[in-house]
Amino acid sequence: MITKVRRGCFETNSSIEHALIVVLEEEDKKWKSDDHLYIYTSQNPEYHSVFRKLSAEERPVYMRLYTEEEVFAFIEKGSGRTKEEILDGIGERYDDVADMLYSNYNFATSEMWFSGEYYHDTYEYAAPSGERLMIHARYRATY
Repeated sequence: MITKVRRGCFETNSSIEHALIVVLEEEDKKWKSDDHLYIYTSQNPEYHSVFRKLSAEERPVYMRLYTEEEVFAFIEKGSGRTKEEILDGIGERYDDVADMLYSNYNFATSEMWFSGEYYHDTYEYAAPSGERLMIHARYRATY
């Protein structure tokens, strides 16, 4: 059950799964219009053995937008495998490249973020610096 406390804020009980993405307005527009742009959704890139091999500066950054080429560069560098080797077997285990990148490495397209069994809320925020931010909340009950 979700209880609105005030605009732009919500409380959840322990039976709710939720996540937030905060991006600059211009990046949000790019992400939504290009299915080869991904946002990195893991707060801990060391969770993936591939990214553990990279230095902290070389790892993907939480909630940052990346092109498909940049995503594969992370994976290739961390795994020592070529893009072709990484893509081998997609048809057997995954629907497409985006499904594999999300399932294995936590890179999501906007279509993935806004689909599925989730409820969504979007908020616009103007930072004191004048930057416009888009905040996307995603949640679902897990009863």
